[in-house]
Amino acid sequence: MTQAEKERNPGGLVATLLSAALKPQMAARQIQDGPTLPDKDQVDVAMTKASKVWGVEVKSAMSPGAGDGKGLAHLANVCGDDFQQGILFHAGADLLPLPDKRLLAVPLSALWER
Repeated sequence: MTQAEKERNPGGLVATLLSAALKPQMAARQIQDGPTLPDKDQVDVAMTKASKVWGVEVKSAMSPGAGDGKGLAHLANVCGDDFQQGILFHAGADLLPLPDKRLLAVPLSALWER
């Protein structure tokens, strides 16, 4: 991705803001920014408590595409039964299921609506 593309894509900024908002709610050792998984799949935020794992990805697309959530799916596979839930935030308006029942696509606006 070129610098111009990065500047037009707010996903990274939103992921950073989301991570900053989550950190005060959890001990610093329990949250990681952008862990890179085997095969270079990546999630924006991974949270752990004991052996339990949760993941978050942020996409600027109005609706998640086929490749979106790939990092969450990989994290779920790597963690097995320890993986609890994955959320893919997107710029659209609809709450959408993803193929793995532990993953859900959630509109970013949901962060401010409740």
